[in-house]
Amino acid sequence: MWINVIDYRGDEGTPLYEKRTNNLMKMQMDFSRWQEHGHQFRCFTQHKINDTDFVNYDDVIEIERGNASYARNTVLDFYKKDEWIGVWDNDATLYWEKLKSAVFPGELDNICENNRLHCFLPIWSGFMPYSAAIQMTIKSTYSKNGFSFTPSPRIKGTMFFTKVCDIRFDVNTRYGEDVEFGIRLTLDNKLCGFINEVSLNEYGGLSTTTAKDDDARKNSTIAAFEYLEKTYGSFKELQNKQRGLWTDPFKLADEYMAEALIAKEYEKMKSEERKTKRLMKNNQLFDFNG
Repeated sequence: MWINVIDYRGDEGTPLYEKRTNNLMKMQMDFSRWQEHGHQFRCFTQHKINDTDFVNYDDVIEIERGNASYARNTVLDFYKKDEWIGVWDNDATLYWEKLKSAVFPGELDNICENNRLHCFLPIWSGFMPYSAAIQMTIKSTYSKNGFSFTPSPRIKGTMFFTKVCDIRFDVNTRYGEDVEFGIRLTLDNKLCGFINEVSLNEYGGLSTTTAKDDDARKNSTIAAFEYLEKTYGSFKELQNKQRGLWTDPFKLADEYMAEALIAKEYEKMKSEERKTKRLMKNNQLFDFNG
């Protein structure tokens, strides 16, 4: 699988640029855990390519500067429809010692194959509580190959894995664009959720440095979620819809086709039975067993 990292670090020479460059280099130290299982890393950078910042990438592409939605859409546009890819920020990795994170890269392709799963992400902790505005208590989980999934329309852009489709991020949404992406997938009847045994680690953490900046971001995020709920309906209803899609998500496609054919033939048989009964009732058909 191609894992795609979106690289934006601000303006060169600023503390933000230095901090994010350190995170970019640090995350690359973990690439070998994925590459040994055949996965490859492609960086979509909004900076000039050099010989020092991208040492462990398999490919690097320069793109124009833009917001997160623009960058993620650029990644999605690069691949064929129905291809599985990873989309990460430039500070994403896993807590390798937690849960089953250490074995996850070797199971990733198997998890994505032969099922109806469309988009999923690791669980995370320590994330800004005000950004978790969609508080969804979900009891139902579904398992495959020793990993379990919790249905949810909540997507977090730091790290997610998705099957490419026609749906894209809204470039006009500054905050909550990843949640909106998950909502639109849900409304299109696509399965989304968390993989419960894999733990997300963000090297970057909070990018703001002052209480004033943090309050501004908090207020903007809350306003964004209020807008999403007003636009798409209550988060509880969206959660219920997503949960309802997870009837039996890990059946093979041919199993579903076979079941659909059987159901169609069964309905045809029952229709013939009903027709026969009507004819017998109206004395239009002899009953030789009578």
